[in-house]
Amino acid sequence: MELAKIFGSGMIFQAEKPILFFGTGKGIIKIFFDAKIHEKTVTDEKWVVELPSCRGYGESCDISFDLNGKKKILYDVTFGDVFLCAGQSNMQFTISEETPLSDVVENSMIKYFVSDRIENHCGQKSDDGWQTCTKNSALRWSAIGYHFAQAYFREKNVPIGVVGCFQGASGIRSWVSKTCLTKEILLPIEK
Repeated sequence: MELAKIFGSGMIFQAEKPILFFGTGKGIIKIFFDAKIHEKTVTDEKWVVELPSCRGYGESCDISFDLNGKKKILYDVTFGDVFLCAGQSNMQFTISEETPLSDVVENSMIKYFVSDRIENHCGQKSDDGWQTCTKNSALRWSAIGYHFAQAYFREKNVPIGVVGCFQGASGIRSWVSKTCLTKEILLPIEK
């Protein structure tokens, strides 16, 4: 059994909302969180476990798992605001590509995670886990995601998680649900 790659040490969860864990594999999941054991038996290949909301802004903890006998601990999990930065090349554009290059402001309260994409040679990948905002790490971040997080932090002063999910030159149909792609919803394309 495996947790999805987005769940890692140093991650940010949305504060004051239920917590969702998900992954793949069959078996018994035990989650040790807030002095309680949450257990679920999974018979499908994909699973989701929802825990109740109980943590406020800035709180942090470690969360332990027993995934069918395989132990895993997420260290330094913090609760704040989490944002998804999704799209095409404009969202993929990194700080290092800016002209002039932005002066990166380091901030341990801002963390970044990026999902895998077709262009594996570009920037970060999910195996890099959650990255703290440093002068070196932020150069590979989405420029929009970085600048948004810095502005939001200046206003709210809470931990911020930014999840990057983008692919330059991807077709819009990649980002739209099958339901929205039906003839009844989309306007016909003129030839």
